Amino acid sequence: MGLPERHRRWRAVFQVPQYAAKSLEKVERDVTGPATAALDIPAGITLGAVRMDLDSRALVDVSTELADGGRKLACAVPAGRWKVMAFYLDPKASLGQGNKSGYVDYLDPRRCTPTSGSATRRITTT
Repeated sequence: MGLPERHRRWRAVFQVPQYAAKSLEKVERDVTGPATAALDIPAGITLGAVRMDLDSRALVDVSTELADGGRKLACAVPAGRWKVMAFYLDPKASLGQGNKSGYVDYLDPRRCTPTSGSATRRITTT
């Protein structure tokens, strides 16, 4: 008798955790300007940062203000109501945090290949 699908995924992910799916995460803060907005960004792969005018929904890229290897953001916020957001990939989120747990990164073609006649995929080690 084989293992249920969820158990097979868990086993595969824990045997090769570098192939686990990453999770897109966000940290944010509402700021009334003029002010300086500061965010601490958790460990992961920082993708970028924006500030959004809460009245017009206009976005301004503030990724150039990232510092400390992408772990900190400090940006000037003009007058008005703004939301400052930083986006990052959490490579550990699928290793034991709720519904994000136990999935292989199916979007990485180096890690998974289709199995003949099935939508199921298998992990490759090359």
